[in-house]
Amino acid sequence: MRTSVGVFASRTDAENAIRELLALQIPREAISFLTPEIGSEERSGVAKTMGAFVGGAVAGGAGLSAGLAAATLLVPGVGPILAIGIGTAALLGLGGAAAGKAAGEAIEHSLEAEEAEQRPEFAFFRRVLNERHSVVVVRAETQDLNQKATRVLDRLSIRPAAENTPTTCQISTRNVSDIAVITVNGRIALGQGSDDVRGVVRDMINSGQKKFLLDLAGVTYIDSSGLGELVSAMTSVRKAEGILKLTKPSSKVSELLKMTHLDKVFDVKHDEAEAIGSFVA
Repeated sequence: MRTSVGVFASRTDAENAIRELLALQIPREAISFLTPEIGSEERSGVAKTMGAFVGGAVAGGAGLSAGLAAATLLVPGVGPILAIGIGTAALLGLGGAAAGKAAGEAIEHSLEAEEAEQRPEFAFFRRVLNERHSVVVVRAETQDLNQKATRVLDRLSIRPAAENTPTTCQISTRNVSDIAVITVNGRIALGQGSDDVRGVVRDMINSGQKKFLLDLAGVTYIDSSGLGELVSAMTSVRKAEGILKLTKPSSKVSELLKMTHLDKVFDVKHDEAEAIGSFVA
């Protein structure tokens, strides 16, 4: 399963991305959409884009997959948000409560502050939603679908302009005490390093590693697939009760993190010594 993430300055941009994804035959069940809560008329329009109405009315002839759901969530520190798509159940940790609903049926759910903090995926996106941005997540089964999704999200989501930079991604690892320092150079992009970063982190988690420091000083570009893999890496580490931090992000990476407000989500240290020390502080 490959993950791509797009952060959008406006709900309209996110809707346009979803329309293009569906036109490219990206399965509805692969798409998750999170946006700050909106009025009832706008809500129906957004849901129609995904093939269902919030509140139980199903768009006629839409050919919905069973279980496609819409949830209104009351989030501490954010307020109500709208989550559409069967993938939001897993994304937000709602599990069978969401997946078991009939197509298009609304789910009302209130997250307590402590409960929200215990859901790594949701804890990640909460900060972005708090900035009134919308998020589209695509979890694709095949590389072809991931390529299509990444192209759409890269073109329409918030991100610095791409530059002609070396495509080779090189990864090296070393240990400082009990901290795994993973140094990445080049592009973290579809077919150019995102899978490699994910694989390195996954293998280390499986071997029992708990503390991770990603050195991004040499990273020249991150696309939506690469951003999705960083999100996946962080949530995987948190689920394993570990810690992941970023250090020395390059100017391009820093710009992306600031534009998407993810600099407030990742623990970013601009000096390696400071980052190492913060693990034991």
